[in-house]
Amino acid sequence: MLKTSMGEAERLESVRSAVEAHASGPVEDAVATAAVWKFPHPDGQVSQAEVWVLRTPGQLWTAAVSGPDQHLAAVGDPEAAGVVRGWARDQIRVGRRTFVLSRKTVDAAEAMVAAFKANAGGAPFPPPPATPITGPLAEGAVGLPEWWVNAVPGHPDGPWLAGYPLATEWTFNVDGGHRTTPLVLGVRSRGLAVAARADDELYVAEISAEVTTNPGLFGRTHIEAGPFRLDAGRLDRARAERVARLANADPAGRWALTAAAAMDDGRPGDAVALWRAALARGYREAVAVDLAVVALAVDRSTRAVALLREAGARIE
Repeated sequence: MLKTSMGEAERLESVRSAVEAHASGPVEDAVATAAVWKFPHPDGQVSQAEVWVLRTPGQLWTAAVSGPDQHLAAVGDPEAAGVVRGWARDQIRVGRRTFVLSRKTVDAAEAMVAAFKANAGGAPFPPPPATPITGPLAEGAVGLPEWWVNAVPGHPDGPWLAGYPLATEWTFNVDGGHRTTPLVLGVRSRGLAVAARADDELYVAEISAEVTTNPGLFGRTHIEAGPFRLDAGRLDRARAERVARLANADPAGRWALTAAAAMDDGRPGDAVALWRAALARGYREAVAVDLAVVALAVDRSTRAVALLREAGARIE
């Protein structure tokens, strides 16, 4: 039988309902930990809720609920749970996470874990995710961290073209505590995403809304898209607006703008690689003007005129 105070009863009911919506049976035991789960939001706000550990037939759950925000995870392996008593603090381990217990709940937590181990074998929740389909990094692309290509879902035919580290940070629940890491905005030829990583924790969100820029406080520029309000950090207003144009362009335009940006940034080798790839994909018209400018710069005026005509320019 679960005995709680009135305040705890209301909080327990919210996590109980959330767990029982996914569990194979009713909640039989529950213990509130001394840990807090944080829920970051795209607009920069962070909500939080206390973490509970709950037992259902065959499963041991961790749960935190704050309004519409939920954290739910369950293990069914008896070796995946335990209570560790220490000199400074006591902890409960559920799966790969540990949470601090108060002294008054450690006995109840040990009894609950023992009951779980005696009747373990339920399915984990959520089910293990499928290996994401990822896309390659275009030759000449810069700005994306090393882990990006193998972790962030993409498309084999839509290479990542550029990455932009941001000042906006994402909060992760790691090792019973919290860690923040900066978000990165990634642009591929057929998509846009923001992502952050802390150890084995990964946050990814696809962006399909129009991207705009707005001035923020103290001269900072914000990149906005749907619910996201992202601090552009070291990007000045002109560069942030360039990112917005790139994000809102069609695939041909994205290749052309990325190559042009490489030239502007003093990376001619990367620009050539990107132009070559764009031409191979049939985006000749999109990059013809930029190639014409290069041709003029090396005294190939006849070639420049031909390229401009390909781009639809009227040459008198």
